[in-house]
Amino acid sequence: MVNNTVFRRACKRSLLAVLASVASMSINSSDVFAQGAAPAIPIGGPVPEFSLSDIPLAEGERIVTSDTGPGGAVIQFDGSAYKTVDPSAVPTAASGMSHQSPMMSSGFASGSCATGNCGSSSCRSGSCGTPGCRNKLNGPGVDLGGNPRLGGGGNACGPTCNPYTYAAVDALYMKHNDLNSFGSPAPFNLRDFDYELGVRVTIGMVPDCHNGYEVSFLGPFQWGSSNQMESPLNDIDAALVAGLPIAAAGLSTFFDADFAAQNLDAELMSFELNRTMIGWDVIKLLYGMRYIQYDEDFLYTSRRTLVGPPGAPGIGILASRAENRMIGGQVGIDMTYPITCRMWSDMRARAGAFANFAENRFQLTNNDALQIFNEADTTELAGMIEFGGGLRYYLTNNFHIRGGGELMYVTEVATALNQFGSVMTPGTGRAIDASDSFFLYGFSVGAELKF
Repeated sequence: MVNNTVFRRACKRSLLAVLASVASMSINSSDVFAQGAAPAIPIGGPVPEFSLSDIPLAEGERIVTSDTGPGGAVIQFDGSAYKTVDPSAVPTAASGMSHQSPMMSSGFASGSCATGNCGSSSCRSGSCGTPGCRNKLNGPGVDLGGNPRLGGGGNACGPTCNPYTYAAVDALYMKHNDLNSFGSPAPFNLRDFDYELGVRVTIGMVPDCHNGYEVSFLGPFQWGSSNQMESPLNDIDAALVAGLPIAAAGLSTFFDADFAAQNLDAELMSFELNRTMIGWDVIKLLYGMRYIQYDEDFLYTSRRTLVGPPGAPGIGILASRAENRMIGGQVGIDMTYPITCRMWSDMRARAGAFANFAENRFQLTNNDALQIFNEADTTELAGMIEFGGGLRYYLTNNFHIRGGGELMYVTEVATALNQFGSVMTPGTGRAIDASDSFFLYGFSVGAELKF
């Protein structure tokens, strides 16, 4: 009991000592407010006033404002018109917009953006000519109809997209520029290849705004060149030499001939399957597989009617065929740029590497007697570069016509004239040379429809 009384008395004395110390301290109210230079804004209170002049600007920068309000107002800056958008018309998460941006997701814009009507802007729905529309292209309003073109500009909604399919057909008028007569045994040259007609058909689909697939066929191109010579003096001699064990008599019909003719044919076609990545409607990247088939046939015919050495008269035939089956991968890019509301420039480029499965067949007959017959094959790494450019004109947003130029270069291929030399032996044609190349150039016209 005594101990408890002593403990209570000690606690009372300690509490009295603390209170006496606090009471003796002097606190100034100005010291308290000095801890914060400005009073804090209470939660839910008014927002402090803000002035555009408070924004620091770099050298050359200035702030442009509109005096007519955001609803359909136009700001003039550096000679160009920029149309503002009513913020209340822009979909937000609160108004039910399910995706941040149709370009960055696999979904589609909802509400008014899906139809191309954003606030008072109508550029997406095909009306072009409002100041600020079509990447600041000005002009009279033109209703192009159909679905909106991506990349048309003039809409704060951003690109809108519905799944679509497209089909394009181009007619190509191409010239083969790699013909030479250096490997021909004839004492006269081949004529140059002419321009020949082929087609390119492309069908693709875009299930969202940026990912898709397409298939394309090119060809068939068929070039031909021929020439012949007649001589009543029987003095047409081929540039051939008999190699042992073939005797000179085994090539008799190729010398002292009164008629000779040569013919070279070339054929080209290709098929490709690509994965595409589309950015608005101004750029398309692609990668995929491609198959290219290129064949050449060479035929030289000689007729000898003269009787005498080195052998009997008759018909001589020398034939060489080269086949190239190239399969591999390619990458590419298509780009467009608006010149006017309807007129756009375009560019396309492709590059690929291929495994070339090349084959050759060579034979020589002299007066119906087979002297040489050989076949050979090899696999080599081939390359291809393709480039095109021109203009396209939109009749509607979904249909345009176009025209331009085309180039194509293919290397490491087997050609018919490169498979034999001047010396004829039983081994001629047993090896294949796939180190040649060819170059094509020409023009194209076509049309594309989206649906």
